[in-house]
Amino acid sequence: MDFESDRLYVAKADDLSDHPNFTKSVVLVCIGTPEHKIYYSASFTLICLASKYDIVFVMNFLQGLFDRYEEWNNSLREIVDNNKDLFELVDKVVEVFNNPMSLVDIDLKFIAYSKDYKDFAAQFPELHCQDDDQMKVSYEIFLECKDKIDHNRKRKRAFHGFSDRINADVLCVNVYEDDRYVCGCYLVELNRKFRPSDEALLEHASSYITKCVNKYVYIQSSRTDWLKAYFVMNLNGENIESGFLRNEEYLSKKEYYVCVKCKLVDTSKMLLGKYLCEHLETVIPNSVVFVHDDVLVIFIYSNFIDESSNFLVNLEYQLKNLGYKAGISNSFCDIRNASTYFKQACTAIDIGIKFNPDRTLFKFEDYVLNYVALQTCKEFSPDTLCAKGVLRLLEYDQENATSYFKELRTYLDCQMNAVKSSQELFIHRGTFIKHMEKINEIIKMDLSDVNDLLYVLLSYKIIECQGIN
Repeated sequence: MDFESDRLYVAKADDLSDHPNFTKSVVLVCIGTPEHKIYYSASFTLICLASKYDIVFVMNFLQGLFDRYEEWNNSLREIVDNNKDLFELVDKVVEVFNNPMSLVDIDLKFIAYSKDYKDFAAQFPELHCQDDDQMKVSYEIFLECKDKIDHNRKRKRAFHGFSDRINADVLCVNVYEDDRYVCGCYLVELNRKFRPSDEALLEHASSYITKCVNKYVYIQSSRTDWLKAYFVMNLNGENIESGFLRNEEYLSKKEYYVCVKCKLVDTSKMLLGKYLCEHLETVIPNSVVFVHDDVLVIFIYSNFIDESSNFLVNLEYQLKNLGYKAGISNSFCDIRNASTYFKQACTAIDIGIKFNPDRTLFKFEDYVLNYVALQTCKEFSPDTLCAKGVLRLLEYDQENATSYFKELRTYLDCQMNAVKSSQELFIHRGTFIKHMEKINEIIKMDLSDVNDLLYVLLSYKIIECQGIN
């Protein structure tokens, strides 16, 4: 009988083979006691149950356990993938442990904790203190345990530590980013005794905590304060002293950001500025949020955006719920140019609302051609800028009740594919080809020439932006 790796088997002792073939990572749940010695010497896990148990009952019981932990694991994944709140992740993690849990960062600040942890912390005020409205491990405790803390932060696997101050066992696992310590996860043995399996379960949960924490605290509190101060001063056009910059390493980092300018469109959902900023920094990973000239501005560390297809979905969901629309700049690296990208975000929302009023998010890259077209018309009128052939086509349609202007645009949108264009326009291919011959005769431009093609496309964009019929 072959036992395949990474499998769990349930069998009666009487049904076991005399010559089993075991591979690695096999678990055998045996009803009764195996007679053959090989089952006690092989490199696998053997669990023996009393022979009175029904095999169907055992299998259903084990399936129930698998279903429970699979549901738990899927819930953790869903929370991380959808950039949900870090506190929500912790509450979901502790469901299988039934004990209070906290996440403490490198500065000993509690970045998240389970719902029951605050009640636990209230029982031990000497262990906790408040720092800028954030709970923190007291400095006295840090000094007392500094060497132990430094040692434990180097441990890569889950470990136990008994605390005399709370008279309880604590199960811990560390979270790292590129071998840099980020925070520790601490479970307190309060409601139920720890089980041998808890170490493996906490290590498994820590993989999700790592992903979530690295998103939420990549910009840590001190760094967030610095970035926020810098962006505010930059947008205000203030002179930022070189000493202020020289004391920080952030300017030299190869990190990318996007600027988001928000516009309130539903005043019934208006929230107070400070609360709104704090709320958005919680639900939008790696963001700094502030009010500039009565406008809500968000700068987001953009390196994570491409890693999660749900990022923009989450951003749209959060802003829409709060009654906002938003313009999004292109990504940028040098934060000294923040004001330029703020202007991009402003431009994106101003143009986006005009052309796509039903949308919530407007990316500058989607409207850059509209911006170019609008800018060119500030100095010259559209009829002096557009290609004469395109204007002649418009005039011909008006005089002859044709739709050549639309047909040419469709042809360009279909990458000058006649078959696809005729299908889009619901006309016969032969008819469309005759129309194109007439169109070419009117515009007198060579669409195979890159410059002519670009001029025609730009003319269409100018006409679209200016609302010319």
